[in-house]
Amino acid sequence: MADIEKEKVILPEKYYHTYFVDLIAFVEKHSGHLLGREDHEFIKSFRSLSENGQCLWIRFSNRKGPYFRIDRISYAEINTKKAVNELLTRGFVTASLFTDSMVLKLFTKAELLEMFEEDAKLKPLKKDDLLEYLSTTNFPEKIKERFQVIKVEKQDEIEFLKMLYFGHIHGQMTEFVVRDVGHVTLENLDPARFKPWFETREEALSLFRISKLASLIRSALKVISGKEVADALKGIDFSLFIDSRKSQKVIDRIFLELGLQLERENHHEDALFFYRYVRKPPARERQIRIFDQTGDLESAENLANEILEDYRNAGELLFAKDFLNRPKVRINRSTTLKIKNAREIELEEDENRNVEALALDHFVQQGYDGIHCENFLWRNLFGLTFWEELFDQSYESFHNPIQRISSDLFDPDFYKKRKTILKKKGDRLSEPDLLLLKVMDTYSEKKGLSNPMVYWFDEMPLVLEKAIKLLPTPALMKILLEMAKNLKDNSTGFPDLFLWKDSTYQFYEVKSPNDHLSSQQLFWLDFMEEVAINAEILRVKF
Repeated sequence: MADIEKEKVILPEKYYHTYFVDLIAFVEKHSGHLLGREDHEFIKSFRSLSENGQCLWIRFSNRKGPYFRIDRISYAEINTKKAVNELLTRGFVTASLFTDSMVLKLFTKAELLEMFEEDAKLKPLKKDDLLEYLSTTNFPEKIKERFQVIKVEKQDEIEFLKMLYFGHIHGQMTEFVVRDVGHVTLENLDPARFKPWFETREEALSLFRISKLASLIRSALKVISGKEVADALKGIDFSLFIDSRKSQKVIDRIFLELGLQLERENHHEDALFFYRYVRKPPARERQIRIFDQTGDLESAENLANEILEDYRNAGELLFAKDFLNRPKVRINRSTTLKIKNAREIELEEDENRNVEALALDHFVQQGYDGIHCENFLWRNLFGLTFWEELFDQSYESFHNPIQRISSDLFDPDFYKKRKTILKKKGDRLSEPDLLLLKVMDTYSEKKGLSNPMVYWFDEMPLVLEKAIKLLPTPALMKILLEMAKNLKDNSTGFPDLFLWKDSTYQFYEVKSPNDHLSSQQLFWLDFMEEVAINAEILRVKF
């Protein structure tokens, strides 16, 4: 989209206070049934603070902590001294001899050397080594002699409220800023139709607890072995968390990380233990590889056949097929053979330009028009064709006014819930003129609005028009519907180049001599061949 001169937005002095107060009010209104006694007590206690005290505590809670130096706290709109005293009195911050070595990170190397000037051997140390050494000393007393350090309390309380608003514990208040300064323009949604992220308090607490545990695991893996982490976790009954789809997502991410670490340490049985809790790829692939490596071919083949019956993405499916058909070679045969049998052209190498740009120039010189489109052509077609379905609030997948995408967009539920209406729209737009009219009308009406599937740029109408007019419309709709089944994976892996000349067109996946073909790229090349869209691999030889 062309740059448009916009008047710079200046936010009010205490904008962050307004956002925070609005967040609490929104949670009370829409998710009041999820609040417990301690949540209500926190809200009441926060509201009883002066605005000055509220502002400082919000400033603290929006920054990485939990420790802060009083001498470095300075905000023009806040009377810091009064606010700190109020927060100390009310228990929103505490001050004591903190033994947590994280406190040391509040100070520069020069400040630390000055505090510990009697220890001459410290000066040559790098800061990380200095911090490690000082963590074993009586540093709290030394710090207290010259500085006042405070710790921000009630962090869990506010993190839980933010989770009820954002749907996860990583939500940032800066999302409000991004909206209000005009960096994104959101689709209009009906405020009366926002739905809570959670049905029950138990579901919300489940996600909160597993998210906090995942943070601890991730931190632990930086300093101790995967085996030590695994042993510490073995006594936890994780079945308490997997009943919730949201909690399952957290388990998927952290247990994949842990499983891979355990594999690197050759603790295969421990890796299998945690992979079995994971539902997303490549957990089953990793299990098959471990079974194969340890000689348990029966378990490996059973799991590969299970994948064939119910695969979760293209990479998993391809792996299972190649594993079951393998003649005891590396399991990458399908992608390797596809590249080996592809068309090849010779080009002059240019270290300042990528291979896709060089290939595009090659065809332009032969009279073609074209674009290096990769995924955005297909994502734009999807986003404009199914705009209404992406923002339809009847599916209860919008939960707050700053949410940019449907909360189930990258889940299998997206397609399951909308399968009938997506297919009906596909049938209704099966003629190229009808599809083109729909896409162009949506482009004109919605240009500039935030849509996770759409990348706005001025040449978009021309490229979309060429694709709609040249490609067989039924085949094009089949691709869009296939994308809908798994937008997380199936909105990637499309061919690099879209070329056209007169009434002909061609898609090319361009590969340099050392490049490889991903499973997702192979999936789309095979799918396009199946629906009669002209797409193939183009090998480049320099």
